[in-house]
Amino acid sequence: MSCNAIKGLKGVILAGGYGTRMGGVEKGLMMIHDMPQYMFLYKLLQRVTDDVILSLRQEQVSLYPVPEAMTVVPDEYRDIGPMGGILTCLKQLRSPLLVLSCDLYRVEKKTLDILLLYRDSSYFGTVFYDEVNGYLQPLCAIYETSCIPVLENTVAAGDYSLHRMIKSSNFRIVNTQETLWFVNMNFTDS
Repeated sequence: MSCNAIKGLKGVILAGGYGTRMGGVEKGLMMIHDMPQYMFLYKLLQRVTDDVILSLRQEQVSLYPVPEAMTVVPDEYRDIGPMGGILTCLKQLRSPLLVLSCDLYRVEKKTLDILLLYRDSSYFGTVFYDEVNGYLQPLCAIYETSCIPVLENTVAAGDYSLHRMIKSSNFRIVNTQETLWFVNMNFTDS
């Protein structure tokens, strides 16, 4: 933990996807920035959070060598996308989470600093809105523990869209024109 870390805030790297758009490639294990992508995000999150958690499917756990300081949390919810990893981590850790998808290879400390600057724990979370492309960025966001019942109700209703959940809930939206932060690894020629 860095001396600049926010007490009580946990960093979560969501790496439980199947990588279907990339032919089943484990995006978190791709070498970017001279290291596996999940380790790049680990080092980034260590600078602003108390602990860093790696969210995976159970069958992926043996694929990821993790530092002693990193906790692995296997998804309790199967095949519902990133919502399952976020809900699992919120319920198990009972702490606010700064969540990053493992395929966000252009995210910077500045990105996290801005999220943290606008964070207001009276909301269910804090999420970027990419003004240029017109999209929320729920996989580079903060989720507060107060969001647990909203996520549970959304999952119970069979709706696994973070976008719809955020739009219909009390989230703080942070507008940005920094589109490069949200470029992800949905390509195979990296």
